[in-house]
Amino acid sequence: MTERELLAVVAKGIRRCRKRLGLTIEQLAEAAGVDAGYLAHIEIARKTPSLALLARIISALRVRPEELFRSAGKDEAKSGDDQDKRVLAILDGMMAAHRVDALAILAKLRDPRQAKSLRRVLKA
Repeated sequence: MTERELLAVVAKGIRRCRKRLGLTIEQLAEAAGVDAGYLAHIEIARKTPSLALLARIISALRVRPEELFRSAGKDEAKSGDDQDKRVLAILDGMMAAHRVDALAILAKLRDPRQAKSLRRVLKA
């Protein structure tokens, strides 16, 4: 694998993970402490991130480094389907008012800062 091919794999992995979380480039850039324009260039393999920046991006995406090297295939689709079924089963068992609250919480969790805050609250 050439350096360019490796860069393309990492770029696709970052984009795939970001989209899976429902984050915009701006949201991920803010969470990783990088300029959004620079991150956009990383995602299209026009810029090469430093190891330190790559570590911050991986941390902001809340994934393990190897996730960037996985191709989006059947396993990921199946995992997403399983997670969708679990969320729907949980929501189905709730009263309507609680369902609205749960959906609002899920929507907020798209923001890495909100997710981090909720994790802290749940640990307390």
